[in-house]
Amino acid sequence: MPVKFRFAIPAALLVVLMVAPAAYAVDPVVDPPPEPTTVTIPTLLPGLIVVVSTDTNGYLTSVDLHTVDDPTGVAPDYIATKVDNRRVRFENSDTGTRIEVKAKENKLETKVRTSTLAELVGTHTWSGPVLGEIANVTFTVGDDAGVPTLSDVAVDPAGATISDPETEVESDEIETKVKIRFTNDLGQRADLKIEIEVHTDDDDDDGHRASLKISLKTKDEKMRVPSGDLGTLPTSWAGVSCDGTAVSANWTNNADGSISDVVVTPDSARVEMNDHGFKVRFEDHSKLKVSLKLKDDGTVEMKLDPKIKCEDGPDPTVNTPIDEKNHKDKKRHDDDHD
Repeated sequence: MPVKFRFAIPAALLVVLMVAPAAYAVDPVVDPPPEPTTVTIPTLLPGLIVVVSTDTNGYLTSVDLHTVDDPTGVAPDYIATKVDNRRVRFENSDTGTRIEVKAKENKLETKVRTSTLAELVGTHTWSGPVLGEIANVTFTVGDDAGVPTLSDVAVDPAGATISDPETEVESDEIETKVKIRFTNDLGQRADLKIEIEVHTDDDDDDGHRASLKISLKTKDEKMRVPSGDLGTLPTSWAGVSCDGTAVSANWTNNADGSISDVVVTPDSARVEMNDHGFKVRFEDHSKLKVSLKLKDDGTVEMKLDPKIKCEDGPDPTVNTPIDEKNHKDKKRHDDDHD
């Protein structure tokens, strides 16, 4: 049966941008931070749904498993064997199926491992916002005498670049992959990778297995436009630090490639100006770098790069039972390294 899922970029990938008028500046304001994001992903296994919630910086806050027949109930026979704010793993000991969700900064990935390729064969659909627009992606997983195939890859709306499927054979592994690249008028890009792999090592403890992984990585920190379009570049950013404090910055982009009139919140943040822009250090050691450069080809490049890392944040919730031994071992390991 076709598998459909919706995917939303974690809020950490969404930068609140304000486009300036012709003067390339805005009055200093404190923009509202991005909202937390909930993602619904049937994990490329017929009948199974994963619901993922992340905080405003893209870290996991909850991961739940449901079935198509009971979309609000708990999917039976799964147990969580790893739970932290960057990774959640579920396993089904009866079928050998493993589901893993990873979230980190500008990347969100879901992967399903099964015992056979046949369990993954069929048509799949991916739908979600990419660079501010909804994209719908369909593709078909096939089996060509044991070699995994990807075909009928389509994107709506049109405009993305779809690579030809590439198959690589390495000893006991066969992998086929496709990359879809999205771009926008600001020169930002995002890559959606679809990878299907078959493992055939009889000597390995895991034996024969197959996996399907879809990952979206957004590379939106760099923007590049003609110098005459300087006014289309952002002059504002807002986010949330690890302790929940709203943080923001406003500035003016100048035609000579400089940045001025920098205003940041909270007042305790430290601003360091340089030849091409500025750097902000917030109290929790989070950072923001903004730079502007005129290029020889008549374009102007902006780099807007926030670094808000909350790796010591709380574990996400899950709706399945948790393997307490694994969970406690993970916690003990973390405590030993504090």
